[in-house]
Amino acid sequence: GVADDTAAIQAAIDYAYAGGVGAAGAVYVPAGTYICGQITTYPYTTIIGTGRQTSNFKCKSGTTGKWWSDRGNGAQKLMLSGLAWYANNEAGLTHIAEFGDTGVQYGTEGLLQGLWFRDCYNAYGLLCNGNVGIFNDITVQNCQYGAKILGNGNQVQNLFAMQCDTIGIDLSGCFARGLHTEATLSGGIPIRINGDTNVKDVTISTATGFTHSWLIEVDTSVYTNEWSVENVILLGSGYTVSNGVLKVGANYYGGTNPATFTGSFYTGYMALSQERFEI
Repeated sequence: GVADDTAAIQAAIDYAYAGGVGAAGAVYVPAGTYICGQITTYPYTTIIGTGRQTSNFKCKSGTTGKWWSDRGNGAQKLMLSGLAWYANNEAGLTHIAEFGDTGVQYGTEGLLQGLWFRDCYNAYGLLCNGNVGIFNDITVQNCQYGAKILGNGNQVQNLFAMQCDTIGIDLSGCFARGLHTEATLSGGIPIRINGDTNVKDVTISTATGFTHSWLIEVDTSVYTNEWSVENVILLGSGYTVSNGVLKVGANYYGGTNPATFTGSFYTGYMALSQERFEI
């Protein structure tokens, strides 16, 4: 039969947590593919792999709900580095990875870097809820929802969402630089931000024949003027934007011709635009 590494992975995480902060140290994941079902993390959990092409977790057949999660334990100072998760489109999954969405936030000073979450067409790839976290070099691919990061003061850099059907990237309370979405399904939203989020250097690649009502959405229901979107590059051709490239609250900006939006800067509730020129 197929090996099941669930118990061994969970035992290593439990041992590190039981040892206390700085006692048992990090869980190291050597290069290889490890098959597992539901895994639970804790505050101060640290898991380090050899790289997201070499240290891989593969979802055990029949796994349901949240594959990797803190399950209400809290995830303060969670650290994950150099890992990949392959969900194999398990129909019963709701999340590949979820930290801090059950009432205990992801916490302060967490670090997620060099990660890949992929292949779950009806689930979240990555969902984190917390404050002052660092998210670097993360790819979410082939999920219903790509990456959703909530909280306050989170720093995001080089976040990729490819082939995510409903929402590619969804940010709240973040300062983000380097966002890329690719082939969000027709009717989906490539990038959605809350009114307390600032993003810079955005690339949206949309497939020929796809139709979107808008490409970037700003939810101003809580915060109206603490957001900005700067230096947006729209790639691809032969697709349709029906209402406007940018949706702010109930209003649309930027027109329906993506070429005229590229390089624009939008800020605050009034969505004032100014030209950007390159030599």
